[in-house]
Amino acid sequence: MTTRQRSSGVAGHARYTYRLRVSTTARTALLAEWDRCRWIWNECRAKSRATHTHNRTQPEDRLTCGPAQLDKMLTEARAVAA
Repeated sequence: MTTRQRSSGVAGHARYTYRLRVSTTARTALLAEWDRCRWIWNECRAKSRATHTHNRTQPEDRLTCGPAQLDKMLTEARAVAA
């Protein structure tokens, strides 16, 4: 007995690979931007952890650390850098 293969009508999968080639100047600029983004991330994490620790040790004096506070902190950092 033979079984017929069912055709699902879906074509095969294609896989594409792209490689981004940038100049040395562009690479330096991208790495510098990455460093700035990483610094901001680390500052936000440190602030969040400090707030969490404070709230755990002093539950009567709760602090918040949400997007609004982090946005304010970023704006202040930009003002100091300029």
